[in-house]
Amino acid sequence: MRAPDSEQLLIENLPDEPVGTALCTTRARGQLAGLIAARWPDSRVVCHTLDAYHAQETVAVQGSYGGRLETVCIPDFPLSPADSRNGESTGVVDSAGEGFDLAALPTTAGGESELTRELLREAHNRLRIGGRLLISVDNVSDSWTHDRMRELFPKVTVVTDENPTGGKPRGVVYGGTKDAPLRKQKEYDCEFAFRDRGTLLKAVSRPGVFSHRRIDPGGRSLIEAMAPADGDRVLDLGCGSGVVSLAAAARGEGITVHGVDSNPRAVECTLRGAALNDLSDRVTASLTADALPPAELRGTFDLAVGNPPYFSHQRIAGLFLAAADAALKPGGVVLMVTKQPSWFLESMGERFADVSSEEVRRYHVVRGRKR
Repeated sequence: MRAPDSEQLLIENLPDEPVGTALCTTRARGQLAGLIAARWPDSRVVCHTLDAYHAQETVAVQGSYGGRLETVCIPDFPLSPADSRNGESTGVVDSAGEGFDLAALPTTAGGESELTRELLREAHNRLRIGGRLLISVDNVSDSWTHDRMRELFPKVTVVTDENPTGGKPRGVVYGGTKDAPLRKQKEYDCEFAFRDRGTLLKAVSRPGVFSHRRIDPGGRSLIEAMAPADGDRVLDLGCGSGVVSLAAAARGEGITVHGVDSNPRAVECTLRGAALNDLSDRVTASLTADALPPAELRGTFDLAVGNPPYFSHQRIAGLFLAAADAALKPGGVVLMVTKQPSWFLESMGERFADVSSEEVRRYHVVRGRKR
């Protein structure tokens, strides 16, 4: 499989000299990471992704090159290949003998700007002194990414694509060499408050998490439509920043909630939000590529709720419905919020009984009951 344009640009513009340690992200299935590991047999490569499904696909396609390539799905970049399971947002390498030799980030012009800013800062932090950062963008007219690089490095190289196939130029690659740690470390996570039936709750959000810095209108509609009873066990499918989980847990006595998400930052934010609201004993969360909760919890939930994204042509919505079916006990209720209820009414009718839809705040909440 050919890499997306921005990732292919980095592949074509890697340094000539061997790289000992490399940190990279991927927009597909780790093609850049796999090529680095293959080109330099003595290299150690970490491929970082914020999507558990992409992580699974990368491992399946690229393998591990005898342990030299590790694919990780954690909230932040690791400090080094030896610390690839313990990333932290503020970790800084300040010497020539630690950290990565190369960081390479493929990005898209339509990506989330705040996430790109944070990943650039983290990548700079993870480089050793003298290490090199490369970032590509699939927009030949880009200036925004160039400006961000000039905030980090005194000198930035620019390579504008000359498509070898003779087609339309694919984008730009920027490069910078770390000569000192950053003087200022900006934080991009945030806390925001919202009310549910008179209860003030606080949530935590980070770039890359759905609806960063605010409660999504669809999520608000779902919160208004759900009615967990005391003692219920609730599954929050695609928990994001955890606002639905927190509202459900605060609704009544003994309500427990488990959130699942494919983004490790979403899991982190949900757990941090639970701690902020003294709900850590009632709200848990786990990372998953298929929306399923842990095996020991399946078949135990009274209510499953979800706000699936629209960008996947209902693939993720289908995963949510399958997960709800596996997670609910007989008679348990599933709620899905959407602006386009027809697909849900048809698909949920194949799995659940008593399927119906109600309009809440210009959204539709589709309800079903497990047979």
